Amino acid sequence: MLVQYEKALRLCLRHRKLSIGSTVLLLIVMFILYGKLITVPSFFRTFEPRQANINVNMPVGTNIDRTNEFTKNLESKLPQYKDIEYYIGNVGSSNNPLDFSGEGIPNKSTITMNFVDKDKRERSSFETIEMVRKSLENVAGGDIEIQKQTMGPPVGPPINIEISVMILKNSDRYPTR
Repeated sequence: MLVQYEKALRLCLRHRKLSIGSTVLLLIVMFILYGKLITVPSFFRTFEPRQANINVNMPVGTNIDRTNEFTKNLESKLPQYKDIEYYIGNVGSSNNPLDFSGEGIPNKSTITMNFVDKDKRERSSFETIEMVRKSLENVAGGDIEIQKQTMGPPVGPPINIEISVMILKNSDRYPTR
């Protein structure tokens, strides 16, 4: 075994450039094969969302009445989708946790779409979201962003571990804490 290793090592040292070049080429080929053949496992399943949000962002300084008109215009396009059970428009607020404002945000609004039960839908809620996205892409006047309901991994209640130790003082008969 040691003799074969010595022969391979001497061969590589005689042809240094070829050895280094073939090693680099092998590394590149391995990266390409890994990218093409290996699939990354999904740790969390993708569930069809029960809700989706249409976030509207009008230019800064827009009157809340104008934002309301724009939101009503968007809402008027939603009844054509039978898989949407109901929708609620909320003008003057945002569902973004980074929007801080004590007096409200007159240039923002949110439309929450609630889908019918999964077994009663004609098509997937992902397809409905894409159809709504396409129907609203040419509406001018503000930034429109459609997001599905975000769902994280299932989490349970926190685990509490309490450790108590009994310390015996002078006698085994009277334990104290």
